[in-house]
Amino acid sequence: NLVLHTLVVFEFKDRDDHEQLLVAVFAGKDASRALAQSSLKKEECRPEWEDLKPEHKKVLDDWFTFFSKRYNIKGKVATGNSNL
Repeated sequence: NLVLHTLVVFEFKDRDDHEQLLVAVFAGKDASRALAQSSLKKEECRPEWEDLKPEHKKVLDDWFTFFSKRYNIKGKVATGNSNL
């Protein structure tokens, strides 16, 4: 499962080799910042993305669009300030 900046959890099933790599690095973490920066560094798997440059936010939005078309949304992450 993969969490992105919109607090959506995607479910990965029947993964190919590239997806296996994503899952190995990002599974169970908020991968927003790492994906936005095209980074496979585990230390970049953290939810802070608001301070990213506009071009990195665009990359993150592109990833969200890609995942939305390809994978089922498993759920949403609720926060203390959320009405999800």
